[in-house]
Amino acid sequence: MSLKVIGSGFGRTGIFSLKRALTMIGFGPCYHMSELDEHHGHLKYWFHALDGKHDWGYVFDGYQSTVDWPSTHYWEELFKLNPDAKVIHTLRDPEAWYKSIMSTIFRSITRVDPPDADGVSFHKMACRMILENTFEGRLEDKEYALKFFDDYTERVKSIVPEKQLLIYEVSQGWNPLCEFLEVEIPEEPFPVTNSTKSFQKRHLI
Repeated sequence: MSLKVIGSGFGRTGIFSLKRALTMIGFGPCYHMSELDEHHGHLKYWFHALDGKHDWGYVFDGYQSTVDWPSTHYWEELFKLNPDAKVIHTLRDPEAWYKSIMSTIFRSITRVDPPDADGVSFHKMACRMILENTFEGRLEDKEYALKFFDDYTERVKSIVPEKQLLIYEVSQGWNPLCEFLEVEIPEEPFPVTNSTKSFQKRHLI
């Protein structure tokens, strides 16, 4: 495993747009929650990871970058294993982030789905990782969640050396991203994807 870019930002901070952008500028493949759609065996892996049993070389084989849960949950460990990697911490207005995550991810993962043949369920894994382990079962407490969001950013800043960290909003487009990663700016427009409406259409309708 040799990751060049590690995303530490939470879902609903422009993560899918960043995945597309990283791929366009040569840092793909990029591991994102959507990879579980193509690699169903990885779901069982992430269950084991929650119990402290993981083999990062297996799950990240062939990937140059990571963003989004489930990998974001382990960004510190991944950074220790890839100390030369650059870390991108995506942000957006906290109020807008909270409104978005509650109307998309929260609604999606609190649905009940039947376990597969291996006895695992995507929603069960995501609830445990995001709702329980990340937000300590308090995501519905807006005041707590917003403070956690801000405190988490400060933690990232305290761990990653300044030269290896980009605090980034996808609304900033190509310039800061390409400068940070030392690549040329593409001619194509910066990708804008996965709005609340499109997320709901894919996962909630």
